[in-house]
Amino acid sequence: MSNKPLFPKANYLNLNSQNKGMGKRVEQYSYLFSLWTLLLQTLKGIRIWIVLVILLDFLFYAGAFGIMSLAAKEIKGSYDALTFPDPSIAQEITEAEAASMLAQMKSFRNMAVGVLGMVAIAIIAWWSVCKGIIWSITLKEKIQAATLWKFFMLNLAWLGCWMLLISGLAYAIDLSQAAYFFLAVLGLFALLTASIYTFFIPSPSFASFRKGLSTSFKKFHLLLLPATFLFLAYVLIAKLFMLSAHIAMQIGLLLFTLCYVAVARSYLAAVLQSIAPHNEERLKD
Repeated sequence: MSNKPLFPKANYLNLNSQNKGMGKRVEQYSYLFSLWTLLLQTLKGIRIWIVLVILLDFLFYAGAFGIMSLAAKEIKGSYDALTFPDPSIAQEITEAEAASMLAQMKSFRNMAVGVLGMVAIAIIAWWSVCKGIIWSITLKEKIQAATLWKFFMLNLAWLGCWMLLISGLAYAIDLSQAAYFFLAVLGLFALLTASIYTFFIPSPSFASFRKGLSTSFKKFHLLLLPATFLFLAYVLIAKLFMLSAHIAMQIGLLLFTLCYVAVARSYLAAVLQSIAPHNEERLKD
């Protein structure tokens, strides 16, 4: 596969460049100018494809919600089917009743774990299909079944680890007391994932995964400003839609969010491609 940039005209932009003959202030200006130029090129590069990207994003979240709703209904139905002695009636629990209760609880636990496992795999598979097509469109790459399969295998490991991590943190930490911490964790996940996908989709291989991961860490100082800008710009604009609880404003916020994410994804991909170190060897499939 080709590893061509999202914006060919932006090849001259290199956010890594540091001219020793230039002063620190000039270098900072050059960096900000490059970010601004990439943003303008991102906006100018928007075409009709963004409609498909927005639709796929919506379909993913709608599908994921449907999967989780069905799972929650199944687990609730199984829990409601459990039979226990009436606690309002004072009576001793016989050994047979205790054994029955224990067997029911074990069966319910195994069922719940199995359902949650299937839900996780189903959501990862649906994510891989929708996001694989979205990132292929964003990066101007052909949509191929082989790429989507490798993308699914990547997400099975990558998203699986993050699901376990976030679930563990949610269990160990009070969410109400650590909201900003979890927001930071989700922000880190989004940034690392975008970096990995930017290089994995054009050339699905472990080398691409490693390049995406290393770029996000080694060039974090160059990613911090555009990532912060994207976050703050969204929060400020979204607050305008939250001034009213009218259904029209809620629908407007949803549409704005989907559009904003599509544009932000393209911009972040362009930034990542600009700051990535050039490989001497071509990444192989």
